[in-house]
Amino acid sequence: MPAGTPTTQDILDAALEYLDKGFSVIPVGRDKRPLVKWEEFQKRHATREEVEAWWEKWPNANVAIICGKISGIFCVDADGDKGKQWIGDNLPVTGVYSITQKGVHAIFLVPRTP
Repeated sequence: MPAGTPTTQDILDAALEYLDKGFSVIPVGRDKRPLVKWEEFQKRHATREEVEAWWEKWPNANVAIICGKISGIFCVDADGDKGKQWIGDNLPVTGVYSITQKGVHAIFLVPRTP
């Protein structure tokens, strides 16, 4: 395994940490396709036992966070220089950006309603 490549345990630990922080997580394949029926996790968080079982079943899975009210965040996905420029021109600065293969994800808190 190349240096710096996360292990199954590293990814599982990250999924459990996200869960502990209140995010709804699911396993996804390397192609980003959900490995579980994800719709129910828009309304409920997986249990620690479910998350651990998923990574036992799919040790090469990546972690996805279900955005929206359940996790309290939303993500804007911008591809290429034009997309990144659009984010810079049209959205407020956020402290959370994730560099992707094609561009960037800008992550924001879901506004709370009174």
